[in-house]
Amino acid sequence: MDDASELHRIYEVTINGLVPPAVLAEMGEVEVSSQETRTILSGDLQDESEVYGFLERLRTYALEVVEIRRRVRPKHGGPENESPSP
Repeated sequence: MDDASELHRIYEVTINGLVPPAVLAEMGEVEVSSQETRTILSGDLQDESEVYGFLERLRTYALEVVEIRRRVRPKHGGPENESPSP
């Protein structure tokens, strides 16, 4: 599948520490998971501009981003693939 419009770009942002619930409420539609002392926020961000805006919101709350991953999957289901971040 080569058509970019047929793909979801899911970004996973790993943050050092646990993010307070009040801050998570400000992050919009993201999935949240925790691993020990880290929080992973995953969301369908359309382009680099949206990614940078999301990162800027995290910076507003002084959250330390330690990793960003981009995963690509077909919009109509199917397996997920990891690809390099922009």
